[in-house]
Amino acid sequence: MNIMKQISRREIMVGGAATVATLGVGGDVRAKAIVDPLVELERQRNEIQEEASRRQDQADELEDRLGFTALQEQSDALWERSFEIEEQIRSTPATTVEGLAVKLRVTLEKHRTQGAEEDLDWDVRLLLAATRDAERLAA
Repeated sequence: MNIMKQISRREIMVGGAATVATLGVGGDVRAKAIVDPLVELERQRNEIQEEASRRQDQADELEDRLGFTALQEQSDALWERSFEIEEQIRSTPATTVEGLAVKLRVTLEKHRTQGAEEDLDWDVRLLLAATRDAERLAA
């Protein structure tokens, strides 16, 4: 007897990875997680940016004492890698709502300045609202 499990929309979106039921060999029901590649690209980008910021802070500290350093070159190389990943994020189609949220977050970072939300330009506030909507739907 083949029985397909009913999957709710909430179950599909849990953890940001869509889950779909597929019929396996022998009539078994198995779940397969679909992970948007943009999520991994964003993780890599964030990790690189954190390291670049650390190196930049170190380079700034040493530059005050010694002048331009190898740390500055390392920081620059890490930021360049981050920009390459941002280009991959831009050119890779989103396959989930979570992937769409990644694209929106990266775009928002490029346009958002420090300060209160009400002080942002209308287009940046709209982008912020769309990002929050995508994150809510992906949750």
